[in-house]
Amino acid sequence: MPALPRKLIRLEQRAPDGEGHEGLDDQVEEEEERRLAPKRGKATKRVTIHTVSILPQLEVVLKRVLDKLIEVHRRIHVDGCNRLRTETSYFPAYEADIETFLEFLSQQIRVVLTINFDGVVFKKLTRSQAWPIYIRLEGLPYRMKNNASNMLIAGVMFLRKTPTETLLKELFSVLKEELGMLEGGIDIESATTVWKCFPVIKYGVIDFEGLHTIYKCPRWQSHQGCHLCVATGERIERSFCWYIPIAPLLERRTYHSIIRDAAAHQNGLQGTTQMMDLLTMERCRVDALHAISEGVTCDLFRELFGSRNRVPELKMNRESILLLRGFLESTRNITYANKFVLGMQDLSRCTASEKDAVASVAFPVIAAKLLCDPIGCAAVLCYWSLTQALQNREDWNIETISETKDLALAMKRLWSRVSKQLFTLKLHCLIDHAIVQDLEYSGTPYQWSAAPFERMHRVLQIRHTQNATNCEELLLKNFLLNREFSYKMDVESPTTSNESFERLSSVGVPIRCVRLENSQPIIENSQPVIENSQPVIENLQPVTPNGSQEPSQPLSSASSLSSVTPDPSFKERAARVLSAREVSLVDVGGLTSEATDSQYQRIVTTRLKEVRINLEEVRDVQRAIADLPCSSDVVVKQLAELSKKSAAITTGLATMVDSLVVAVTGMKKDIVQASSALRHKSHRKDPLPDEAIFCHSNLTKTWTVPSCPPFKKYELNPLLAAWVRPARTHPQDHISHCADFLRLYFSSACDPVKDIRKYACRQTGKNAKHSDLIDLPENVFNEIIGCLLDGMNIGQEELSKTADELKNSPTE
Repeated sequence: MPALPRKLIRLEQRAPDGEGHEGLDDQVEEEEERRLAPKRGKATKRVTIHTVSILPQLEVVLKRVLDKLIEVHRRIHVDGCNRLRTETSYFPAYEADIETFLEFLSQQIRVVLTINFDGVVFKKLTRSQAWPIYIRLEGLPYRMKNNASNMLIAGVMFLRKTPTETLLKELFSVLKEELGMLEGGIDIESATTVWKCFPVIKYGVIDFEGLHTIYKCPRWQSHQGCHLCVATGERIERSFCWYIPIAPLLERRTYHSIIRDAAAHQNGLQGTTQMMDLLTMERCRVDALHAISEGVTCDLFRELFGSRNRVPELKMNRESILLLRGFLESTRNITYANKFVLGMQDLSRCTASEKDAVASVAFPVIAAKLLCDPIGCAAVLCYWSLTQALQNREDWNIETISETKDLALAMKRLWSRVSKQLFTLKLHCLIDHAIVQDLEYSGTPYQWSAAPFERMHRVLQIRHTQNATNCEELLLKNFLLNREFSYKMDVESPTTSNESFERLSSVGVPIRCVRLENSQPIIENSQPVIENSQPVIENLQPVTPNGSQEPSQPLSSASSLSSVTPDPSFKERAARVLSAREVSLVDVGGLTSEATDSQYQRIVTTRLKEVRINLEEVRDVQRAIADLPCSSDVVVKQLAELSKKSAAITTGLATMVDSLVVAVTGMKKDIVQASSALRHKSHRKDPLPDEAIFCHSNLTKTWTVPSCPPFKKYELNPLLAAWVRPARTHPQDHISHCADFLRLYFSSACDPVKDIRKYACRQTGKNAKHSDLIDLPENVFNEIIGCLLDGMNIGQEELSKTADELKNSPTE
């Protein structure tokens, strides 16, 4: 029998056998109901976990970017890492994680993935905290891989408190099982052949709070709290100092040491976590958003302007703060929001990019004007120089990397002379690990910034309905539906001759514009199914740890997927071939040989407008024919000569056509510039007098718009008499006054009223965004203009007469 309250136990003891049991049971149920917490309340909320299969998303993204990824890998295998390392794929770390050259030659490619996991409070779901899992394809150019349409989402968890290990295991279980199944690879067709792709998670971009949630490390108040090394910190007063004199001699954590130390609860690790089966923490890169913008920069702001200053050399007095505030207020800004320099009073509400903008102005001003102690000014200037070098430099090579490392070591020595309390755990990871040890191996912190993943939070909330009952689930459904619909539009748009449809395919499609039939999305052959705590893949194989430093095994050519990739349609092949800036004549010839008459007309009229011819391919054919060995047979010699002449003719013809394409493109630009110049509104040299005003009393005649369907007969004099000037406009803003009066007239000018939407008023014909709009009728246009001029008291007939006409017939 379950334990009962003391009061009920006494009642049970006093009740005789066979009597009073019914009343006792009622009292027990009533007392238990009183002690139950309500099912819903402000302080309680259930935990919801939504998981998404990444396989359909990965197939859609790979079909779009596989050709670019193959080009990057081919360059790495043939040329090695480029001298200018502008992308993370040009560093040795990425080269070590991709497939071997022999595997690449056999059409096998390893797709390196980067995972991000962080907590966020959505603006429209403030009662709970969301923990989404984002995945991106590494190796692509920076803008392409950080595009929201090329990122994957594996799931999201909504809860009020920090997730526990049990919840994290449930959230990541589907992703682990699916990656285990994908070890056999998936077949994706490129522009020329079918490639077997092997996706594997190798990197992580996670802030320190997220790392502590899933790994129980880093630990700020621990002697061995760094997640990248086993160095020991020093406790100074109430905080830890992470000044390590010789950074290159640090013992870095490896996959094997992390597994060993976690199992033995040693070297700062508190045990094995579920995330270590997927990715160990030595693979997580230090990102600039959390380590620099929201880390060291904020600490430096706190020391400079805060009231609880720990370093006297960095303390600014009141006069210096007022002087710096004046500098910030007088700074000229640009309109781009992320680069807008705000004031010091806004620092507590600034985003990371806004803090960077303030620091880019404040730090050099502090050093130049000596607004604090001279050694403190030198420390601030050194830090500013380092961040600017990491953020703005693009010519990364052996020399520039060595210069940046020397600058970081110089800053470290200078800051140690100022105060060792400045060396927080984030500064230690930034200087000793991200720059001194990893800069030449994996890239800069700005190349591994978490800012693109943070932008995904806003993408998930675009056009999100707040009054939906399943709003959490709709975040994922809308994101997947939007991307799938955009991909379908990219495939279908090249087959139509409608230019508007092609322009629409280049932008995102709002979710509200997607029509649903029978409560199902209009998406075929896709399975972006969202389940609530249920796996979406059956018969899964066990997973091996991804991201480890174990010896790489050769990729298996056998696929564990039972589905067979169908042959691509003519539309998809045409879209891939004709989407390049320089098209191959061989590919275009193959398309035209397979195309029907209608498809051939569409290709010629709509798709081959602004493309260039790949002349290198034509020249290669010409060189190959010229290098053929000579033959003793007369007929073969003649055929060889004819082949050389044909190749020369083809090359010359391609060159002439390419030159015509370039000339036509230049002519188009000239025409556009000329049209823009024609549309440019000329300004009056002589302004109107100050006493000029637009009002009814200036009218000298009756102005009536004639009947011209759909325009109806309309008296403009009473309308102007009833018109009231807007209170927010300036009395001399005559253009706004006239526009407001015309808006009042057009709201009731037509019958029916909505027909006014078919008209527009232009200066040079139909050169506008909407060419389907028509001009106002000439009689209506003239009457309106006459009324406006008369209302400004400049509509008298004598004003339009010449000097000779006025001499012959002078007016009163």
